[in-house]
Formats: sequence, structure tokens, C-alpha cells
Amino acid sequence: MKKLPVGVNDFSEMIEEGYYFVDKTMLIKDVVDLPGKIKLITRPRRFGKTLNMNMIKRFFSREEKKDLFEGLKIWEEKGFVKEYYHKYPVVFVSFKEVKDVTWKNPISHMKVVLSNLGMNYSDFDVRGYAKEKLKKIIDMTASDEAYADSLRFLTQLFHETIGKKAILLIDEYDVPIEAAYTYEHRDENYYESMVAFMRNMLTAALKDNEHLEFGILTGVYRVAKEFIFSGLNNLAVYTVFDNRMTDRFGFTEEETVEILEHFGVYSPEDKEVVDEWYEGYRVGKYRNLYNPWSVINYIDQRLSGATPQEAAQPFWINTSSNDIVKQQIEKNPSLKEKLQELLEGKEIMSSVDPWLSLRELEERKEGIWTLLVSGGYLTAKQHSFGRYFFETTK
Repeated sequence: MKKLPVGVNDFSEMIEEGYYFVDKTMLIKDVVDLPGKIKLITRPRRFGKTLNMNMIKRFFSREEKKDLFEGLKIWEEKGFVKEYYHKYPVVFVSFKEVKDVTWKNPISHMKVVLSNLGMNYSDFDVRGYAKEKLKKIIDMTASDEAYADSLRFLTQLFHETIGKKAILLIDEYDVPIEAAYTYEHRDENYYESMVAFMRNMLTAALKDNEHLEFGILTGVYRVAKEFIFSGLNNLAVYTVFDNRMTDRFGFTEEETVEILEHFGVYSPEDKEVVDEWYEGYRVGKYRNLYNPWSVINYIDQRLSGATPQEAAQPFWINTSSNDIVKQQIEKNPSLKEKLQELLEGKEIMSSVDPWLSLRELEERKEGIWTLLVSGGYLTAKQHSFGRYFFETTK
């Protein structure tokens, strides 16, 4: 029996240490084949984004020496593997922990993240200005402007020292922006400062960057109206409203049954409980996706001796802050009535603007529905262009 991967987000650890892996490796081919040199993929929290990004890194990175993909679906794509496997320099950074309550703290936190990233390349054979700039980024003595340029700078170092353009992977890009919006009442300049920093950093790294092969960003929200991606004419966005990459994140029904059977906790009652609690996510027209984090933790509880009813808990709810949703519900009393209808099993219909703007949430009340669907609190079924039926997820 394989080991249960509770909290395992490193693909190498997943494969080498014998954890049960739900094979999502065809995502690797998607990120090359689907349109857009820059791809933004949004999915709810705890839906496997970080593991998938780490998997993508392990596949493409020329620094990776381990053969981790033999026997997986992508390995059957012989021509693709020959062309892309371990062929590119990869810059991978995650901003999932940059969620401080004032602007002073996150810019320092951001510098730590980028300093640690730069440290990975401290042995590069670079000289002159580039060597000094890299040293200052690592030592945390560089200017804010240098840190905003750091991702582009690292792709340049790769390209000039190795001769290959770099792949840039940015995990949880929206966490700092959401934190800035949530805690703006504590620091009135926080939100605008964070948006400006992220815009400068992403524009430098992704727009007209001659050193970039392609880039991928993941997050929960699509906050493009904050002009984070202004001027990126090569950006393709894949959200929960789209019909591509539908089953690349989250567990399908078949995958959920297979993992329950593998760990010996599959029964009609288990299936009924898991369906009731954790099924119901929809991506585009694809129905019946399950939250991986919740399914895995349910299995963990069952293996500890809990009955199916005892094992069922709202694991997903406790994995991150819900402050932004709480704020919007408190500011909009009529929303409570509609949410109560949803909790009673009723459907409601509203318009949705997938181009979520956190700043516009105060003026455009329908924006809360985009927030709730993107965050995984609700699932949306399209009725007509721009209008959706909403249901609660499990």
C-alpha cells in the first residue's frame, strides 16, 4: 500500500517516498500546447495547485537529475518527452506565505522570498554589474526597484549563462494582493503599494521579456482589473468558468473512488458521505470534482478508526483565512438572505464578472459571487452569457 500524502506538495518527495499520486501529468503537455505564452490558472484553495506547479518544475528543469515520471501518463508522450524533458532552466517562486497585515511587513517578507530564490543561483558564473546585483538581492540590500525586477533578472542570468530561455513559475501570485485588500483598514497605503509592486514585478518578468520561454501563474482569483497584467497581450487565463484544463486540478469521481479503494475505505456509505461533503465542484461544463485536501484528510480519519460519519469534517474551511469573504457578507446584509437560500438547497441566479476587481467589490455587489465561486465556496452553472445559477459546494 502506498503512503497517504497528507500535506505533501513536493512532487519528488511524492514519487520517491512512495506516496499515493493521482496522476495529473498531462497538465504538463497542456501548458505547452494550449494558447498563451503566459498562462494564469485559477482554482480554489487546496486544489493541488502547488503540487502541480512543483511537478511542472521537475519535468522541465535541466537541473533535475532524477527520473520521476517513468510510468506516468506524460511518459507515454515520447515525442513530447524527448523535446522538453529536463531541457529548460526554471525559476519557481511561491508567494503563498506573503499575507502580512501592514505594508512594511510584506515588502520585507517579499524580499526574503526573493532573496532565498536568488540564493539558489549564487554559484552562477556572472561578473560585473550582474554579480553585484545578484549579491545585493541575496543580502537583502538591494532597492525595492531591484526586487521588483528580480524575476526578470533571474531569467536573464539563465539565458545569458546557459544559453536557454527560462520558464517562470509563480505560485499563489494573488495572496499578497488579497492580504493587502483585507488589511487595508490598518494601513491605508497597503493595497495601492502592493498592487504597484506586483504590477511592476510581473510586467518586468512577463511583458516582452526576451529571456522568457513561457510563464505560468496560479492563484485563486483573477485580479486583472487591478492592472496587474496591464499590457500583457500574450496572457491566456484559465478559470473555473472555462472548459480547458477542467480535470487537471481536483479529483474526478473515478480518481476519488480509486484512492478510497486503495486505502481500503471504500464502501457505499463512504462514497455517499464523501459525495455529500466533498463533491460538487464544477470547472466549466465539467461536473463532480472533489476537493483533494478534504478527501485525503477524510481517508486519514477513516484509517485512524473513525466511522464514515465521524470522519466527515469541513477540512477545507480551516486551511486559510476567510476574512475577505466575511468582510463582504458583513457589508452586504441582503447577501446573508441569499446565502441562506443556498444553504437550504435552493438555486439562485446572478450575473458574474470573471474579471474580479477587489477594489470594485464595494460598488459592484455582484462581484461577491465571483469571489465565492473562485474561492470554492459556491459552484456555478451557466444559464446564459454572463449569468449563472449558483449552488453550494460540499
